[in-house]
Amino acid sequence: IGSETVREMVGRLERVPAAYLAHEYMNAAWRPCWHADVAADLAGAKLEFVGHARLVENFVDMMLTPEQREVHDRFDDPMMRELVIDTCINRTLHHDVYVRGASRMAAEERDAMLGRVRLALATTPEEFSYVLTMPAGEATVSEASYRPMVAALAEGPRSIAELIAARGPAAPPANPGEVAMVLAGTYQAMVVRDGNGEPDARAHRFNLAVARRMVRLDDLNATSAMASARVGAGFACRAAETLIAAHLGALGAAPDPAALAASMVPEGPQRQELAGLVAKVLHDR
Repeated sequence: IGSETVREMVGRLERVPAAYLAHEYMNAAWRPCWHADVAADLAGAKLEFVGHARLVENFVDMMLTPEQREVHDRFDDPMMRELVIDTCINRTLHHDVYVRGASRMAAEERDAMLGRVRLALATTPEEFSYVLTMPAGEATVSEASYRPMVAALAEGPRSIAELIAARGPAAPPANPGEVAMVLAGTYQAMVVRDGNGEPDARAHRFNLAVARRMVRLDDLNATSAMASARVGAGFACRAAETLIAAHLGALGAAPDPAALAASMVPEGPQRQELAGLVAKVLHDR
C-alpha cells in the first residue's frame, strides 16, 4: 500500500473487534463523501456549513504549512479551500457544524461574546505545554502572553476577557478566538457553564454508576468520563479520576489513598500501585 494514511487505517482495523467493523462499515448507508458533497446535500435541508467543532481546525495557519497555505489562498470558494486542507493533511473524518438560517456577527460582537466564555484549567500549570503539535508542525505560543493566563486559571475559572486582562495593561491586543483555541482547543482548559457551581447529587450518582460499570482496577489509566455540574456536561478523564469522583460524591471529601486502595484491592503490589495513582491524581487536581 503506497499511502501511509491507508496503511495506518488498515493496521488500525486489524486491531479492532469484528463488531466494530460491522457497525462502522458493513451497512448499506456507509459511503465515503467529500466535504463539498455533504454540504450540498445538507443545503437541501437549508443547513449551512459554518465551521469545525474542533477549534484548531478553524485556524488555517495551524493546519497548513506556508507552502500549502499558498495553494489554499489561491481559491475564494470555501468548499475548494476545505478540499485543499483535506488533501494536504489527509483528513479522513470531519467534525463539522451546520446551522439553519446562519446569521453572521460583526467581529466586535463575536469577540465580546467569546470574551464572556469561562474556562477552567484541565491540567496543572507545571504540565501546561506551550509547544503545540499541529498538522502544520509544532507551534510555540508566547509564554509571556499565556503564562499569566495559566497562572490565573490555576486560581480558578476565568472568562477569556479576564484572562486577556491578566497579561497586564502593557500587553499587546489579543484575539479571543485564538486564546480559546490555544487553551480549550488543545484540551488544556475546558469551557465551564458556572465557575462557582456546587457539587450536584445527580452528577455524583451518575459518576458512581460509571465507576461501578466501567472502571477496571487493572486499567486505571484507561480513558473514561464523568459528569460535572460546573462544566454543565460530561468530559473525558482517566478511569482513576472517575473512581475518585464517585468516592468524593459518596464521602463528601477526598478519599485517603491508602484507605481507598485497601477497601478495593487485596494486599499486594496492585494495592500500592492504586494508592500511588490516587495520590497523584488528587495532587494534580
